[in-house]
Amino acid sequence: MKKSRKRITHTRTEAKHASLLPTLPEGITITFRARGGLCDTLAKAANQKGRSISEEIEHRLQTSFDRDVFDYQAQSITRSLDRIAGELGQMRVLQRYLTDLVDPLMRIAAVAEAMQRLTVSADRITVASEKMAGINLFPNEGSDS
Repeated sequence: MKKSRKRITHTRTEAKHASLLPTLPEGITITFRARGGLCDTLAKAANQKGRSISEEIEHRLQTSFDRDVFDYQAQSITRSLDRIAGELGQMRVLQRYLTDLVDPLMRIAAVAEAMQRLTVSADRITVASEKMAGINLFPNEGSDS
């Protein structure tokens, strides 16, 4: 009795919707045509790695799917990094703007503080000079005796 093989064909549209695909049994046999020197290339690669041609095909297909997942994740990470870089650039622009705004304010505050110190010093000088106004520093001068 000959085993019957189920022929599985799907269009690209169906392949995009994996949930629509039938559940396949583990270890299903798939037949495909290898054109050109592909069969020889597969046989050499399988021989070098100690695999059967079937195992080599399976390994290479799995690797290509893994690479697709990796590429998708890498693109997602790249988009996130680009977004972060953009936000960082905006933060640097804001930092420069705030620095340009704060520097003059800091200078104004420093000038105000210096003026306050001068005012305190001037007040001390005024108090000291008022105290000294009543003191005759040169008592012998001014008297004609």
